[in-house]
Amino acid sequence: MRKNALTVLICLVAIGLNALAQKGTTPKANKGKHLIEIKINGLKDTTLMLGYHFGASKYVLDTVKVNSSGVALIQGDSLLAKGIYIAILPDKTNFDFLIDKDQIFSIETSKNNLWENLKFKNSPINSNFIAYQHFMKTKQEQVTAIQKQMKADSTNKELQKQLQEKLKTVDQEVKDVWKTTREKENGNLLSTLIALVETPSIPEFNIPAGAANPDSIRWVMGYTYQKNHYWDNINLSDEGILRTPIFESRLKGFFTNILIQTPDSLNMEVDRFIAKTEGNKNTYQYVVSYLLNHFNQSNIMSHDAVFVHIAENYYINKKAPWANEELMTKLKERVNRLRPNLVGKIAPNLVLESDNGEYIALNQIKAKYTIVYFWEPDCSHCQKETPILYNFYNKVRDKGIQVYAIYTQYKKEEWQKSLAEKGYDWINVWDANYNSNFRALYDITSTPTVFLLDKDKKIIAKKISVETLEQIVNDLLSK
Repeated sequence: MRKNALTVLICLVAIGLNALAQKGTTPKANKGKHLIEIKINGLKDTTLMLGYHFGASKYVLDTVKVNSSGVALIQGDSLLAKGIYIAILPDKTNFDFLIDKDQIFSIETSKNNLWENLKFKNSPINSNFIAYQHFMKTKQEQVTAIQKQMKADSTNKELQKQLQEKLKTVDQEVKDVWKTTREKENGNLLSTLIALVETPSIPEFNIPAGAANPDSIRWVMGYTYQKNHYWDNINLSDEGILRTPIFESRLKGFFTNILIQTPDSLNMEVDRFIAKTEGNKNTYQYVVSYLLNHFNQSNIMSHDAVFVHIAENYYINKKAPWANEELMTKLKERVNRLRPNLVGKIAPNLVLESDNGEYIALNQIKAKYTIVYFWEPDCSHCQKETPILYNFYNKVRDKGIQVYAIYTQYKKEEWQKSLAEKGYDWINVWDANYNSNFRALYDITSTPTVFLLDKDKKIIAKKISVETLEQIVNDLLSK
């Protein structure tokens, strides 16, 4: 059930992004026209497809005829949206070119050597784009050759040192070209593409002599610098970045690898980042939709708090005008199921009947750590995990650990028989009439499901495997 709910959300958000990709291709409001002549020597009397990048996907915009002279005309009475476009031949070979402000130009190449023979007329940005690609290809070949030599002579320390210096030289040459090209192109699409592949060079920091924990100070300063400068020279209100294969990758890298993965830190950076996109409604929609989906699909247990933050502050708070009624309904349902059981919150209290008829309140359990375990004897995965959990419980039960095991079904006799056979003598409870609403409060859609609470019944971890639970508890007990 949980997978189905998540799948519906993912599909609904994806539909919105797909609509955005289609909508943003040829904006009729743009004044001007486009006329692109593509001549491919060796190709005639056929068709050519015009595609474009959008995020991590590719789309086909149009199919045009190639005449007997090998010429195809792409033309219209409005400007094409900025981005990286793709000319696709019948045999699926293709080449990329840029669409920026000036959209009247010509391209010539040959069928058998598309990229090497590619030439542009009246499009300096594309001529520079090709020159840049050739430069990068050469540098990559140099790096590959150096790395191959390093591997072949791995025991020669002096040679290894020399080769490392060569790698540094190539790296610096690339960075120099990035900088000069970006500055020369002065904010156009090529400049933006280069900015999207650049990463901040973290400077040397002057740590005061005698400072306590200098390595920690240096790490914090480096982290802060990289976080604050990761999007330098990139105009996040320019929707041309959407029609590149680079932006989504950089966006994912920022929120996955650069930022500290705690909800408080991520929520702050989400808001800060989204604010930078508000100058363009399409970029704003893309980023908000992408981040909602990213944290919805994340396997990191605390990320559901970020998902809830985005859903509440941008969708439910009516800052996502593209969201249809179906998506809004599903989002509200999902948020309502997640909000009570987010990591860091006090677990919802349950007062359930035990196997011997006594009612036991979760919040009255006196324990250093409480494991809340939702299970059923007939569940095949439970049959595997429950004995492992019980074995672990016996190792730590004298160290302030308690288990509040909730039987999720209604066959009391079968449950009690299983308890007697297995000897599970932790706290066993059930809810015969489902008066506690535990499924909604804890978002239980499958078994087994594990929650770990501290002494104040604050949720430390949720929906983890028994193996992971053991690691967490052992680590907590060792402190």
